[in-house]
Amino acid sequence: MKRTIFLLLIVVITAGVVSCKKTRKDLIQGKWELKSAEYDPQCVKHGEDTVDIYAALKSETGLIYQFKDDGSFSISRKETITQLGKYEFKNDDKYLLLDYGRDVYCRFLILQLDKNWLKLRLEEGAPIIYKFTSVSEENK
Repeated sequence: MKRTIFLLLIVVITAGVVSCKKTRKDLIQGKWELKSAEYDPQCVKHGEDTVDIYAALKSETGLIYQFKDDGSFSISRKETITQLGKYEFKNDDKYLLLDYGRDVYCRFLILQLDKNWLKLRLEEGAPIIYKFTSVSEENK
């Protein structure tokens, strides 16, 4: 009898631990503020046009990305939504694909995703690393 109760207790504890593990979709839901966008130093040769690109990247900081449970996202600045789209995870949740509509996509390698930080590297075009912090209680 004691052995049965002990085994049942182990099963209940194990099931509780498994059900508490958050998926990447669970972790990304909520609001994220873009803190920095910069070239990946391991991939970039600095050229003449980098000053213009750095200025453009700096202007993106402060944007708020909100990811919802239904697979949609929005980008806003000062409470004004500037972009809407859909998101999904690819290749065993290693990549995040943002679909902006009209055949415009961005694919990001997920470098870090936890309840406080989101770090992505753009996979097509310039190798840019985006760093976000959570601004949503949903991610806490």
